[in-house]
Amino acid sequence: MAFPILSAILLVVSISLEADPLIPRAQQREKAGDTEGAARLYAAWLQANAGAPGSARVFSSYFRLENEFLTLRDASLKFLVAGRGVPGAAEQFAAIGRLFELGGMIGEARDAYLSAYAEGAPDTTLVWAFLLSLQMHETDAMTKCLAGLKARGGAAEALLQVLADIEDGHTESAGTTLAGLADSSGDPDVVLKALWVMYARARAAEDQKGQADARARLSAAFPGAPETALVSSPGSAPAVLFPSPDVFVPGEAPGQAPPGPLTAPPGKVSVQAGSFQVKENADDLSAELSKRGFAPIQRLETIQGKDHYRVFAGVGLDPVQARELLAKLLQEGFNGILVTEK
Repeated sequence: MAFPILSAILLVVSISLEADPLIPRAQQREKAGDTEGAARLYAAWLQANAGAPGSARVFSSYFRLENEFLTLRDASLKFLVAGRGVPGAAEQFAAIGRLFELGGMIGEARDAYLSAYAEGAPDTTLVWAFLLSLQMHETDAMTKCLAGLKARGGAAEALLQVLADIEDGHTESAGTTLAGLADSSGDPDVVLKALWVMYARARAAEDQKGQADARARLSAAFPGAPETALVSSPGSAPAVLFPSPDVFVPGEAPGQAPPGPLTAPPGKVSVQAGSFQVKENADDLSAELSKRGFAPIQRLETIQGKDHYRVFAGVGLDPVQARELLAKLLQEGFNGILVTEK
């Protein structure tokens, strides 16, 4: 009986959405190639119908069309609250987690993955949230969360064991368990993320064996991934480090600015390839970008008292140039988002 009931709910949602004049107008604009206009209409619908049964579907369309990171970030933060309990929210919360992670909002990304898991998303989202907690070296809150989820089964108990092994100094056992969880997820992105975090933690602890193990697994499973290249030849690359423009940091950013203008002309677009709280990781990504023919630039910004090192493949571009550069970045196997500098 569950499937017919779900189908009936989706049919009612579809009919109600089509009856709203904003949705057909947005769809018409999207079909005509006016993605910005369509995104504005979807955003207007979401503003007026926060928490409505069809809001996850509309948010999905908006999420796909909106290219300005800061605007999408704000809309995503609102949907994480308004979308709780809405059919289809789990998938959208997970997508928001990926967006936040790429934008350097690691804590917010972890919380988005946990929200996705609470909405019924699979264990992979819980594992991903766990990996981000390890990346931030903030595991106390994660321990409490996992203890509360233990009765639900799934990955929670195994992840608690990983934390216990780390606490007891059994890093090899923790790494083996974590790698097994990642492998059993069937999601190559989770496996890659787990190996990368394992390597980064081993490097921070100057654990040579841990680094070698993670490096070997990365090389075997992901020979062409940028992460594999980074762990194979870590080091610095020529990159400009300077404070972010005002669009990234309210007030004056710390540090000494180099000669010349710091910001791009109004309306220009930057292509961000990553954001890190550890400068060595930003340097590694810059090194690999340089090898692939890009000219990386780092910007230092402070968010809620923490330094973030943003790595850009290009800054101060017009929209067409930025989209072309983003396409090239993605084709080379890197991540990327567009950020408009106002």
